[in-house]
Amino acid sequence: MTATRIHREVKPYLIGHSICVLIASGLFYWYTTPWYYPLAWFSAQVSLLLFTLYFFRYRDAALPEKFSSQSLLSPADGHVVALEPSLHEDLDALRLSIYLHGTDTHLIRIPCSGKVVNVTYHPGKHLVAFNPKSSLLNERLEVGIEHANGKIVTLTLVAGLLARRIKPYITVGQEVRAGEELGYILLGSRVDMDIPNSFQPTVELNQKVFSSESILGDWS
Repeated sequence: MTATRIHREVKPYLIGHSICVLIASGLFYWYTTPWYYPLAWFSAQVSLLLFTLYFFRYRDAALPEKFSSQSLLSPADGHVVALEPSLHEDLDALRLSIYLHGTDTHLIRIPCSGKVVNVTYHPGKHLVAFNPKSSLLNERLEVGIEHANGKIVTLTLVAGLLARRIKPYITVGQEVRAGEELGYILLGSRVDMDIPNSFQPTVELNQKVFSSESILGDWS
């Protein structure tokens, strides 16, 4: 594991948190209240601040020694919840899904080097992310990456019940490298990958995987 850092996406939340603390401080200063009111308020704010910093933590990319040009890295921290045929009937592909708990880091990384050929946003519902139907019904962002071998890996970043924001860091036509930042999802969510069927997964259902550190498998 590499050193833990705080992601830049935390800035707006820290600003909002600071504004709330300043307003509350002014109210407690001007109006007489029992001593335990401000104590309870500031205790709650400290707890919220610590959770916010914890949620926005991330690690620098750390590609494993066994990673090769024919390997796919895990794009996210989480647990493998699906290894099955793609939900898209027109695709001859394997669907590999990773569910991110609220306590997992939510920075999504590029699983392989290549060229971004598709970035498509789909508005939708906000079902719980572990619901299989969320892959087709929820708000989501599809990203297609063309590998050097000509195969296209499609990643779908799916918003969950509480996740209301998916922020991409890539654009169509961009050349990307494995381990680079792809985007950020807030709160519980999942990442679905549609991978051409010549891919041989080396992970199992319910296995814990780590962004840029775990190899999902290789192309034969």
